[in-house]
Amino acid sequence: MFDKLRNYSRYIVYIVVVSFAVGGGFMGYGAFSGSDQSPADQEAMNIVAEVEGEEISRHRLNEMQQNYAQQTADFTRAQNLSFQHGILSSLIDERLLMQKAEELETDTEVSPEEIDEVIDNILTQNNMEMEELEQMLAQQDMSISQLQENIRRSLEQQKKMEGAMDHIQAGAEVTEAEVEEAYQEEYGNGEDEADEDQEELKEEIREDLLSEREDDMLDQWLMEAREEAEIEIKDPVMRAMDLFDNEEFAAAAEEFSEAREMSRDPAVDIYYARSYQELGEAEEAYSVLESATDVHPEEWEIYYEFGEIYAENDEEELALEKYEKASELAGRNLMARYRLSNSFTRLEESELAQEEMDEFVELQEERQEIRPEQEAMDEEEMEEVDPDEIEVSPGEDEQVE
Repeated sequence: MFDKLRNYSRYIVYIVVVSFAVGGGFMGYGAFSGSDQSPADQEAMNIVAEVEGEEISRHRLNEMQQNYAQQTADFTRAQNLSFQHGILSSLIDERLLMQKAEELETDTEVSPEEIDEVIDNILTQNNMEMEELEQMLAQQDMSISQLQENIRRSLEQQKKMEGAMDHIQAGAEVTEAEVEEAYQEEYGNGEDEADEDQEELKEEIREDLLSEREDDMLDQWLMEAREEAEIEIKDPVMRAMDLFDNEEFAAAAEEFSEAREMSRDPAVDIYYARSYQELGEAEEAYSVLESATDVHPEEWEIYYEFGEIYAENDEEELALEKYEKASELAGRNLMARYRLSNSFTRLEESELAQEEMDEFVELQEERQEIRPEQEAMDEEEMEEVDPDEIEVSPGEDEQVE
């Protein structure tokens, strides 16, 4: 349904991210109610998965998703849930690669200059001075020395990962014949290109082909490693999503049925219904969404999915009714307006589609006007920070996991 989170040729290990966002915490799919859970159950909920006995914590998963908060701000609940499952998939792959790296005993020594370079990049990317960085770290009960240690440990991990990938991708090569064939397909004889331009284009093709070859080798290795490794997804929602993404829809429906008893996220109901729809059991899908509207009567996305499934089953009048209800509840949601415009278009409801698109454009324009003002306000708040007023809580150094 959604693009893969990872691009293996540019596989990025989570090194270190300093968040300068101010505001509330992340509200992801895991809004679980712990009031009826035993201490053992609550502890288990903190572990999302295990890879050969190594745990992946919910904190790590949520932390990773929070790092993409800006890019995913307009995601629907269902998209966020799928995205979070993609992150978990990447974390599982990361663990497999790190375990391979441990076998290889790659040299991971990190120099002070490498640490300084990362800090310089943080300052440059955030247009900050060192004093400003220190102030922001202090607000998070963190010091520069702690940040440096976190960077050192993370760079060590990166070097281990790169060593494992180099080992896995060793031997990847591209022949001149393959480059020439790809060049002919893309540019023909290239008679209009100068010799230097032809060589430059061929070099780009060579690099692209090599990257694809390396990606294929890594994909193959990860697939085999997953088959051989003992991997247990402990979180019920993520387990259901894993089954759904692997098109095991009957098993996914069973898992979602259990997961919805623990999660208040409407996205669980959406994927639960979608599992039945994929199985050709439309009435079951309708039943799931009907009960979901009782629990989440103000959630536009439930009604939208209801409309989508009705439309897929050629129930256009019922689909229109649900889309209109979704529109009524959508408020100023950018993604809702865009999707509803497309859905009304498919139903040939051109006036309704145009109304939704007008709303979408208006929201886009308002956002473009607000962004510069918000950036200016953030800069003013930064200037008003008084280091003497910042309280630093005593305690042990906090380390990035």
